[in-house]
Amino acid sequence: MAAESRQAIVCVGLALEAKIAARQFRRERGALNLTDFSGEGCAAVSDCRAIVSFGLAGGLSPELRAGDIVIASCVVGRNGSFATDDVWSERLLTAIPTAFYAPILGVESPLGVSAERRELGVRAGALAVDMESHIVGQVASRNLMRFVAVRVVIDTVERDIPQAAVACLSNNGETRMSRLGCLLLERPTDTLDVLRLCANWLLAREALVNCCEVLSASVRQIGL
Repeated sequence: MAAESRQAIVCVGLALEAKIAARQFRRERGALNLTDFSGEGCAAVSDCRAIVSFGLAGGLSPELRAGDIVIASCVVGRNGSFATDDVWSERLLTAIPTAFYAPILGVESPLGVSAERRELGVRAGALAVDMESHIVGQVASRNLMRFVAVRVVIDTVERDIPQAAVACLSNNGETRMSRLGCLLLERPTDTLDVLRLCANWLLAREALVNCCEVLSASVRQIGL
């Protein structure tokens, strides 16, 4: 999904993230899938000069806690590494001095097992992981757009992600609460981890709201 201004497209993967992004960036064309951006110079991005990967991320390093912000120095994906805009990133780091500036890893499917995430983080030299930034980076590269990634950690590397929390998501990023309830009945051992994830969301949500405000101001400041 994407929200936009005249100058920038903000890409998110979850409905919760989209609601926050919509506070500062209007949905002029409605929801767009990242697959809509697959072609070089496609119409969906032809009138925009910049693109942002925005939303939640998983921690890959023990130093990251829920609510910590990572601004990508680059994004590493299966198809290579995608550079982020130095000037724009510097503006964001100035406005959010507590943010980490480090590579973000992009993956195709959720990484639920703690040991697997820790190993991938070391191998990729990345502090955080998500499922959209590498796609957004590729779109930026193909369309010669300025690119930044701003992600907020929701789950730390020390804990496995409960399967119920992943399986309850719909294809459009909505959390299906009825489905979650059924899954927890089937997997009651996931209940405590899901409650921890909900508590982490409260921390991450506050950081996302602040980041969205900073992003909106940065678009104006760098003259996009």
